[in-house]
Amino acid sequence: MEPTFILATCAVGRIGELGLRRLAPNGMLVLLVSDQVNLSLNPMALIMGRRRVMGSPAGSRKELHEALQFAASHGVRPRLTQFPLAAAAEALAQMHDNRLRGRAVLMLE
Repeated sequence: MEPTFILATCAVGRIGELGLRRLAPNGMLVLLVSDQVNLSLNPMALIMGRRRVMGSPAGSRKELHEALQFAASHGVRPRLTQFPLAAAAEALAQMHDNRLRGRAVLMLE
């Protein structure tokens, strides 16, 4: 089943095109982060699928509250990789080498 809403919280150059391919008709792709590259989108995927793309630096308190409620009610969970604080350099290296999927979380020991 295709999602009707994708909240892109990671900086990936092709997230727009990848997200559109997975998005259901009448769906919305919301970009919250940018990695300062041009976003490549297929206009026909937007037009024929009646899909929308929206950018937001954060949103209002009400919008953030609604987004969190949506995530909770639909079982949306983040991808996290936990690292002990002592391995912060390794977490940073994985991020720079594009080996890290999701978010890195430093854990206090």
